[in-house]
Amino acid sequence: MGTDPDQLPLMQHALMRLWELARARAPNAPHLHLDDYDAEGGIKGSLSRHADEIFAEITRDVAERADTARRLFCLLTEGEGESAVRRLAEVAEVIEVTGKPLDEIAAAADPFRALGRSLLMPALERPLAPDTVLDISHESLIRQWQKLRDWVQVEAASADHYRDNERRAQRWSARTAEFLDGIDLDVALDWRSRERPTAQWAARYGGDFAIAMRFLDESQERRDRLSREAAKERAAAANRLAERLAEAQLHQSRFLTERAREALRDEHLETAKAIAMAALPDDLSAPDRPIWFPAVSVLADARSRDRQRAVLQRLSAAFSPDGARVVTASLDYTARLWDVATGAALAVLQGHTRGVSSAAFSPDGARVVTACSDNTARLWDVATGASLAVLQGHTQTVTSAAFSPDGARVVTASWDNTARLWDVATGTSLAVLQGHTQTVASAAFSPDGARVVTASWDNTARLWDVTTGASLAVLQGHTQRVNSAAFSPDRTRVLTASSDTTARLWDRWPLLTVDTVAYAQIAALRDLSKDERASLFLIEADTGPGQEHVTATTDDPGSMCDRLAGDPFDPHKGAPGVPFSNIDAEKAVSACRTAAEAAPGELRLSYQLGRALLRADERDEAAALIRAAAEKSYPAAEDTLGDLYKNAIGVAKDDAQALRLYRQAAEGGYAPAFSDEGRLYWDGIGTGMDRVEAVRWFKRGADHSDPFSHQRLAELYEIGGDQLPQNLERALFHRAIETNLFEAAGYTMEAAIARARRGSLARALPPEIAVRIAREAAAWRPKGS
Repeated sequence: MGTDPDQLPLMQHALMRLWELARARAPNAPHLHLDDYDAEGGIKGSLSRHADEIFAEITRDVAERADTARRLFCLLTEGEGESAVRRLAEVAEVIEVTGKPLDEIAAAADPFRALGRSLLMPALERPLAPDTVLDISHESLIRQWQKLRDWVQVEAASADHYRDNERRAQRWSARTAEFLDGIDLDVALDWRSRERPTAQWAARYGGDFAIAMRFLDESQERRDRLSREAAKERAAAANRLAERLAEAQLHQSRFLTERAREALRDEHLETAKAIAMAALPDDLSAPDRPIWFPAVSVLADARSRDRQRAVLQRLSAAFSPDGARVVTASLDYTARLWDVATGAALAVLQGHTRGVSSAAFSPDGARVVTACSDNTARLWDVATGASLAVLQGHTQTVTSAAFSPDGARVVTASWDNTARLWDVATGTSLAVLQGHTQTVASAAFSPDGARVVTASWDNTARLWDVTTGASLAVLQGHTQRVNSAAFSPDRTRVLTASSDTTARLWDRWPLLTVDTVAYAQIAALRDLSKDERASLFLIEADTGPGQEHVTATTDDPGSMCDRLAGDPFDPHKGAPGVPFSNIDAEKAVSACRTAAEAAPGELRLSYQLGRALLRADERDEAAALIRAAAEKSYPAAEDTLGDLYKNAIGVAKDDAQALRLYRQAAEGGYAPAFSDEGRLYWDGIGTGMDRVEAVRWFKRGADHSDPFSHQRLAELYEIGGDQLPQNLERALFHRAIETNLFEAAGYTMEAAIARARRGSLARALPPEIAVRIAREAAAWRPKGS
């Protein structure tokens, strides 16, 4: 039999199972068969197979009984793996742990106690009572039943999770740890929901179940409260913005109504009606803005003088590039292809649901694009007449559509005050050209496809960059609607035609002015590519061969430590520095330890070694080095030690110490310390809540080149509140400086986010204001520089 203690009980159980199978097959002449032995899985497989059969039996009608069985067997097992042993447990304890009544415990346990099974004790003839002691009949079941081994492993993981949570709760109760939040809280709440722990279960693994559960409850309550407060603050900001928007819309309606009255006095009835309509919501039954009733009166007066309603027929026709075909657009909801030589109709382009206002061929003549008052444009295959794509996105009539010179893009214009750029291959929208305040009547590409010109009923034309979607110039001068605009073949001029009975030739190319460059930079939602920057003269041509710049480097330990672990904001740094999250911990610790040992009195190197060790999660040694440098008034170390006290990393939590250290670091010239100090005042951590004082610290930090202070001021100016009124111009100013400072410090992710917010704000403001702020931000210098 060998020395394995499981062999004898396993052999006994296997023989019992074979005998039962033999008797079932031939009650009067039972014989043991080798096939039965193999089917049962041999000596070791027989026990596990038998236990699985019993488990399937008890869960067949009541699936929830599987969890009761799992908790029962885990309670009767101590430890895990090969070291797991039996554990005695009274039925009363099983009831407490599982939360199930006695009859459910019996339903889960009795099939394992039945005659011929006896995997649990006592035997079935003894009914279960609360004081009955349950036990596993032999530890071989723990080692051989795979399902039980899996249960025990999961139980051990659950116990570890509970112990971790309990330790965190004890530190929280002692005020040395913060609430759970984020993913940690989600994981803990999911564990509690899944495992449904009880005090009796937890008593096996710790002694502070009540504190652990209260910690989870209060962490969840705190997160919910913060979420509600944030939602309330967002709603309040939205309400303030809506009130200001309504006020601005009423002001616009009053202004337009006066202009409509002037047109009415001059008998310009169509103009009066158009202006009065512009002063009113698009849908009076569901207005999206306040109704200005004097405008209704002007509109009624104009219509009473002109009862005959004009029907505007937007028809067009165009030749194919080779002159062999013509395409026409019609109010009958179709466009048609015609053969020029014979005059025969080649195809009817059907699919639009309202009148088609324009149609044009692609440069290669293989496709047609149509614009329609059903708010869409469509791409068509000339050879088959099939619809290739529906360009959806406009919210009102599409007035025109045109291909780019290379046929890869389409530009559409619409009554919804926008133009859109589309990808011909996929039919997807590439950019929305926003800036006009009334209908965009037409849009056209420049000969090189790099620019678009739009004409609008707001009396202006605009030039746009195709790659970025930025508005590059506003062509102002017409006194009535601009109906069309086009580029000259050499792309140096633009011609516009207007309802003011004039056409204008714009013969000074406006795209290379200082204003255009400034606006392109500040309004971009991402970093411009090298080619884009070159096209706007933001960078010089490539360096010629043999003129590449070479930067000298040294490999001495101090220089290596500076390069690998230097703090970008350290006023005493010896190199540009590297953000904490980008530190290569292994290389930095090695280089800085060598450097610090070579120059034991150099605080910069000691601090940088501490910073590298912190990145390597060597918290105790890191905290000791950072504390030593801070005690000698090294500003960067003072701020980092403040972070350690605030977050209880390597030291006991002490918010008052953090407040003091941040202030000292700020006075010593460490820029981010200003915003660290300000945030403590803002949240009332380590001191009373004082948001006026917090804003004062943010403003001081902004004056000292702290990008985090600029970031916070931009957020406050964007939202508006009691501390700072909403001011999008100031928000843009701080976002522009924040972007530059994060880029200089190597904070790539933060710079990208700031750049996107900067671009969004710039596009929300008139271009001339955005340009002015771009210049102010470029000229900004920190105090004392």
